[in-house]
Amino acid sequence: MKGIRTLNKLSIRCYATRRSDVLTEPLAGLKAGAALPPQSVQMSKLPNGLVIASLENYSPVSSVGVFVKAGTRYETVENQGVSHVLRLAANLTTKGASAFRICRGVEAVGGSLRSVSME
Repeated sequence: MKGIRTLNKLSIRCYATRRSDVLTEPLAGLKAGAALPPQSVQMSKLPNGLVIASLENYSPVSSVGVFVKAGTRYETVENQGVSHVLRLAANLTTKGASAFRICRGVEAVGGSLRSVSME
């Protein structure tokens, strides 16, 4: 296709970096923070049957994962392959936004989208 470079035509750039100190060594003049207690996973079940697992990790960043009890393990002969089709459909467009626009919107606020199907 016009305008798309093949991988062997991409330019390769190598940059030299200077050697840094070992990251396991404490930095000079910096006090060690207080150790945080380990947390256990909290399980909650909503009235609609949705199960929520949460874990406090004392991070300013949060992560959300949606796991559906589905996949090839639960497929029958009649609906074989539907999990794969749903995974591929996760990157389709809507009437108001393209897949690129949806992905860019999520990435603009620091998120990422990923869909995986496993056995």
